[in-house]
Amino acid sequence: MGSIHAVINKEGTVINSKTVHFVNTQSGWWNPDSSLEFHQKNVLLVQQNLHTHAKVHLESSSIFSHPSKLKIVSDTRLDNRQDLLKEMKLDEQVSNSFLILELFLKYAFDTPAKLIGAFSFIIWDPQKKMLFCARDHMGIKPLNYHFENDLFIIASQKKSILCFDEVDKTANWRNIFNSQSGMGIPPNSTNYLKISVLPPAHFLVFKEGEVLIKRYWELDITKRITLGNEGDYVERFKELFTLAIKDRMDTTANLGTHLSGGLDSSGISGIARSLNKDFAQEVLHFSYGFEKEKFTGQKLLIENSLAFDFVNYHNIEDNFINVHKLRPRTFEDMVAEECLFCDGFSQTNNVNTEYEIQYAAREHNTKVMISGFPGDELVSSFCRPYYLEYFERRQWINYFTKKMRSRHDRKEKIRAFGGALLSTINENFTNKLVTYYYDRKGPNKAYFGTNNYFDKDYFEAIDKDGSLKEIVTYPMVHFGFPTSLRSYQKNHICRPHTSRRIESENLTGLNFGLEYRYPMTDIRVLQFLLAIPMEEKIGPNMSRKIFRLATEGYIPDSIRLREDKNSGSLKPMIHFYKRKFGRSPWDLWEKYEKAKCVPFLKPKPIRRYFANTENDPRGLMRFMILAQLGYDKKMHF
Repeated sequence: MGSIHAVINKEGTVINSKTVHFVNTQSGWWNPDSSLEFHQKNVLLVQQNLHTHAKVHLESSSIFSHPSKLKIVSDTRLDNRQDLLKEMKLDEQVSNSFLILELFLKYAFDTPAKLIGAFSFIIWDPQKKMLFCARDHMGIKPLNYHFENDLFIIASQKKSILCFDEVDKTANWRNIFNSQSGMGIPPNSTNYLKISVLPPAHFLVFKEGEVLIKRYWELDITKRITLGNEGDYVERFKELFTLAIKDRMDTTANLGTHLSGGLDSSGISGIARSLNKDFAQEVLHFSYGFEKEKFTGQKLLIENSLAFDFVNYHNIEDNFINVHKLRPRTFEDMVAEECLFCDGFSQTNNVNTEYEIQYAAREHNTKVMISGFPGDELVSSFCRPYYLEYFERRQWINYFTKKMRSRHDRKEKIRAFGGALLSTINENFTNKLVTYYYDRKGPNKAYFGTNNYFDKDYFEAIDKDGSLKEIVTYPMVHFGFPTSLRSYQKNHICRPHTSRRIESENLTGLNFGLEYRYPMTDIRVLQFLLAIPMEEKIGPNMSRKIFRLATEGYIPDSIRLREDKNSGSLKPMIHFYKRKFGRSPWDLWEKYEKAKCVPFLKPKPIRRYFANTENDPRGLMRFMILAQLGYDKKMHF
């Protein structure tokens, strides 16, 4: 993970050196290992590198002297680099940026589709006065953009955009309402009305004052893969999944895996250990846990205890980093750090749950962390609505009678059948039904859904033209009912939650010189799993079937064959912060109240939230961050 940003101002307007220095400093708050800069009059391109893989050192300012006159900045790790080098007849010692530029000269707008890996890049064509930008298939590398009054800015971090006084920092209340109430966040939106997200698997062209955005790839739910027998499916999956992990093990320091004790992280850790002989770096395994001898069987820690089964199975106590102590931080520290890392609150995942893991990784000279997210979404999916496969096949008796190892009961089958059937007839009708349902939820339906922390009177007072009421009347973003297991799984892995959580983890990782990598997002693995028959993914007596069979020998059976996921889960350290630091959250809230920077929040419910010692601080964190942003005047409320 690194950071890139580009600025194109209107012709005749010079971006002065003071502004360039300010933007680069703010964007490089995490102390980049190296940086590249192209600045000429009204054009600025900057690349700030975190040296996490072996090819980063090849990136140099010589790229700005390419014979084509094109300029490029990128944050890229390529899985098919060797194939591309061979195709383009290029030397091993060329940078990823150079390779992408050569591909662009040959393939133009088709270039992103040729790449496999995690990437974002920006190419400036001074002759055509055109900017071409692209983001990888699954959105591992973020890109945000702003365009108004002839000023176009695109950047990995929103703070690179917020540096400019000309950028309107008005809050995007629709985005904020929905994220606070648990409703669907509007696609491609941020907390800021004038800053948008470039979606995964899309490219953007900026030319002659116009912005064009186009999708270049998506998972194919029409593709079918048929092999000889169960063993063939397992071997092919194991081959692809092992490759996905191996491609992500290239690092300049120690390699870390996030070992929760669950199936996904254990499978990745086990295969990574088997591949370690091909790498010089040490493989370390990081786990939120407890002191083993003090374990009392607390329900939320059962899954974490299984990490010890993995350690004993591989006899690797020296490589196991058991994170069980809090770092001394106040609640105010947590709020300020999240604001800094994520330019506001993190998206769909609270970054503070990873803080101790990231801190421990830095202490152990680890620059890459391999994560098991988002395994449940597809690769190791429980296939809960497996019966949708029978709906697609029009096997109606099997739909209601065939039983697989799923938590869905007959009621859920009937509900899914009705939704899928209506969707095949008229998808708009199903959307109207959903809207009707949310309209009838209660008296607060017009504002904030089930959330009662926002002050309705405040928004009614400022809602002069009725536009704000229109925004919050229907907060739900609904994309229709899936009519097949494949469409369900595709929607699940490609939903905004996936890329937004990944963005949050990688942005916070910058603070510790740490990059997260996700084998479960490898498009080769995803397409294979999507295309194989449902029966290879779930059986009458085994959920997550193909993953369990493929990881035999890599992890102990106590993890591999365990079906009772509900009996335990990762218990993040943040659960303990309120009890640990006492009145610190109270003091921070009183600071905001005195500063009168939170007129949009109701004090009494928030005070009641603090008074309940059982409440998780994460639920309040976003409100505090919104208040902090108002306090810092970085967002207009």
